[in-house]
Order: sequence, then C-alpha cells, then structure tokens
Amino acid sequence: MLAAVISGFRWSMTLILLQSPGAVEAAIRNLPPSAVSDPDNLDAIGLLAMETIVEQVRDGSSLRVYLLPEFQFVQVFVARIQAPSMGRSTTQEPIIPIEVPSEDTNGENNNSESRGPLTSAQRISASSGFNEVSPDSYGREVKHFTEICVLNRDVRVVLEGVDKFSNLIGYVYYFDGESAKDLAMELIENGYEKYVEWSAIMMEDEARKKLKAVELLAKKTKLRLWTNYVPPSTNSKAISDNFTGKVCL
Repeated sequence: MLAAVISGFRWSMTLILLQSPGAVEAAIRNLPPSAVSDPDNLDAIGLLAMETIVEQVRDGSSLRVYLLPEFQFVQVFVARIQAPSMGRSTTQEPIIPIEVPSEDTNGENNNSESRGPLTSAQRISASSGFNEVSPDSYGREVKHFTEICVLNRDVRVVLEGVDKFSNLIGYVYYFDGESAKDLAMELIENGYEKYVEWSAIMMEDEARKKLKAVELLAKKTKLRLWTNYVPPSTNSKAISDNFTGKVCL
C-alpha cells in the first residue's frame, strides 16, 4: 500500500514538472567537478567554517562531503584523531611458470616453446583474485558509530588546513537535537579513536587538555580500543602518609 502511494506521488510530481514551463530545467543541478584527489578543482582560499552534507563515511576519521551551497564534492579528514584502519583489498598477481626448452636424453631438442606474454583475459583467468587485508580491531564499529552521527546529515566543518591532494583537514560538528557535538570528542570519549597531539597543534591549551582528559578516562576504564591498555610502569614509589624528614636551612 505504502509503495503504491509513493509511486503515485512520484508520478504526480513528474507530471507537475512536465506541465510547468521551465520546471525541468530549474530542477537540474549542475555540480562542479569533484575535488577528491584532484587539487585543481578546489580553491580553499577564504574557506573557514563550511556547511556540508556527508555523502560517505570511509572510516572513523575520513568523510566525503558536499560543500554547500555549490555542492562541490571533497574529502575531509577529522583533525586531532587517528581511526582504526578499515583494511583494503589488493590485487594478487598470478604466478605463471614459464616453460624453457630443454634437451631430451637423446640430445635432441624438445618441441616445447617458451610462452609469450599473457593477454589480459589470461591474466584475469589465472589470477587467484584479491588479497584481503583485514580491518583493525574496532575498525567496522568505529565506522558504524561515525555513520550514525553524521551520514546524510548537515554538519559544520571548521577548516584547519588543506593537504596537497585537496583533502580538507578540520573539526567536524554535528547537531544532536539543539546542541552541537564535536565528532572527534565523541569518538575519543567512547574509546573508538586515539587523540593525536600533532594534529591538535592549533587548538587552545584548554581544549587540548580536555581531549587528553577524555582519552585518559577511556584508557582507565579500558573502553573498546583500550581494552588491553596497561599503564606505563614507573620507578617512583608511592610516599606514605606518615614519614619522617629533616628540614635543612
């Protein structure tokens, strides 16, 4: 029943567009070239705080977004954090033995000939497929958590820098009800990601201390990534509440 209603609504909207002069042309959005891996398609000068829509979550700290209102497609790395790897697939080259002409016991040459270069079809046929590199621990969970927070939602990116591949590096904020939340803070607080000191170099001291404190709490409670965390050993000994000493003037 619901599918029929949705289908009827789509047909009604289509008829309205066809009947209204210029409506079809107005409904077409001309998107600018994607800036993902193409530094020539993005001019980052003047960008600071940007309203975006998250189109894809690649891993816990890597997003692909549309910049509003131009809808330019770019990649954003979330500053201050390091996410577990999602793994990857690599093509495995086939190992094909090459037959070399050899002499038989009577001293006569064998009729076998060395094989020439393989065609593309032969390589695909002979290939054993892909080598799968497994995700790090909690890699999929971190990605899922990030998707719940920001995927297909309006988020604000505060730019910190741009690398040579036109990937934006910045702070990502999303709305939970009326309040704005810091994505990096939420990930660290839930034990999903690690705080990266060098990536937070432009932050104020108070903000850095807050991130460190949140990560330390996740470590102490052995939350997710920190399940097997062992505090570093120290040579200092705890001082007793009761001790004697001598004051030297």
